[in-house]
Amino acid sequence: MTRRGLRSWVNYYTKASTMPNCVVTVFTLASHALLLELGADSFMINYEWAAPYVAPLNTQLENISKRFLEPIERLLARRNYLDIADVAKFAEEEADFAEQGDFCAKNDIDRILLVPVKNDFGEIQAYLLLTNVYDKGEINPVSLLQHLAPVFSKKLRDAALRIK
Repeated sequence: MTRRGLRSWVNYYTKASTMPNCVVTVFTLASHALLLELGADSFMINYEWAAPYVAPLNTQLENISKRFLEPIERLLARRNYLDIADVAKFAEEEADFAEQGDFCAKNDIDRILLVPVKNDFGEIQAYLLLTNVYDKGEINPVSLLQHLAPVFSKKLRDAALRIK
């Protein structure tokens, strides 16, 4: 579909949402889109979309220790997002990212884009993650994730309230 305002072709699809009067629009600009929800000692995949040509990561990222995210959290302490354009090169340069680099290599992940999802107190409760993002200029993927982060924060808050 072409968008006149963007003056370019954008590949996306829309589906009904579980929220009344809402739809979900997915811009297919990554091989995976994940919501990694943080627990006390581990994290889990709360949501995953995988492109038709890749295997989902959910079975490989079940109940993984938060230690796996420590190098990412250290980098995010200085920035409000993380964009690793070349995961293999980054893993060579950052010794504490070797395990994560091996995981990415095993799953054909060359690039990672990650934005924190913060709760009402400003604490990170989850991460939005895109893998193998390509940016042809139609959509700024960082801006897209930063605009979606509050929506996912509300989703997590509403889910927690329903559970209580």
